[in-house]
Amino acid sequence: MKMRCHRLWQKPMAAMLGRATSTLAPLCASLASCGCDAGRTVTDHTSCEWTAETWDAHRPPTLRQWLSEKPFALAWSQGFGCEVASLGATLALADGLGSEAALRKQVLATSGASSGAKVAAVVATPGASLEAMAASLKGLRFRDVLCDLGDTALSRGGWVHATKMRAHLAHFVGDGARLEDLTTPFNTTAFDLKSLRVVAIGARTPRDKGDVVDACFGSGAFPPLFPPVAFGDCLLTDLAFFTDAAGLRGMAGRPGRVLQIANADFPMNGPWVVKAPSDLDHLGRPEVVSVVLTGVTRVMPIPPGAGARVPAALDGARSGVRAALDAPLAKGSEPGHYVARVRAPATPRDAEIRRANAAAALGLVVLALAAARRS
Repeated sequence: MKMRCHRLWQKPMAAMLGRATSTLAPLCASLASCGCDAGRTVTDHTSCEWTAETWDAHRPPTLRQWLSEKPFALAWSQGFGCEVASLGATLALADGLGSEAALRKQVLATSGASSGAKVAAVVATPGASLEAMAASLKGLRFRDVLCDLGDTALSRGGWVHATKMRAHLAHFVGDGARLEDLTTPFNTTAFDLKSLRVVAIGARTPRDKGDVVDACFGSGAFPPLFPPVAFGDCLLTDLAFFTDAAGLRGMAGRPGRVLQIANADFPMNGPWVVKAPSDLDHLGRPEVVSVVLTGVTRVMPIPPGAGARVPAALDGARSGVRAALDAPLAKGSEPGHYVARVRAPATPRDAEIRRANAAAALGLVVLALAAARRS
């Protein structure tokens, strides 16, 4: 019976993986030569002016001190299943400043890619409650979202449309919210399947008008889980792992100071997601604080389920960043770069979650190898 089931699954899995590979291969091959057609104009702000001498003599501030000193732009990295952890880290920044309103007062602009785009859009929306969003996510059920068989999108090139996830985001940014109406500049990037280019979306770009939810879900249309999203004259999909892992490529202007929330766990991200001033020429090489998150729980549709994963991701990231608020920032890779390394504290179900993650990863490897051997 096991052999028979294996054969039944093997052929459709091989076909599915073969289609995904044939679709993505030319797109990934084009990434090396394609540019981001942001077409942006910039505003002048003070850039990082540290020298090696002044930097060596400088005593780094704490994260809380840095947050309160001057306004800054805020960016969130991509990371499969990391939206909840990114939200938890953002709530910790608000805790450090005293309130969500105090955080928004300090934020000049927001940007993010894939999962980070959703959090960036909520922070850019005045009056959207991060606490309320966190509470609602704790009621998330996979059978209502990723495992909703009434919402499949197989004919559109994905598994599900994510209709309920879209409605959830729309509840906080506003149903029908438009990019051009946001008072805080918001930017994201996505890969356009029509032009085979990375495109910037949002403030000070050619695509500065359109639906906020469409922009976020276009940036996060991870194949083959979600189908591509039409946005203006583009057909958007998510290749942020290759094109904009840090979520900073689409940010416009010259903010002078940037804080990035970087989900840096393998295999969906790594050290390359951490950016220094010299990596941000398009922003005028600003001063950068990298809040580097590791050990966070990914919210994926595998046991022990959303009821355990969401609180672990949210509370783990929030408590980890909170604990780092009053510690001096570390000096990063170059003058003008600070780093706060945050490892999420252990939760009661961590061991169970790690075992489930390992089993899921092993299962994917086995299926991939079986499909490759069959083909």
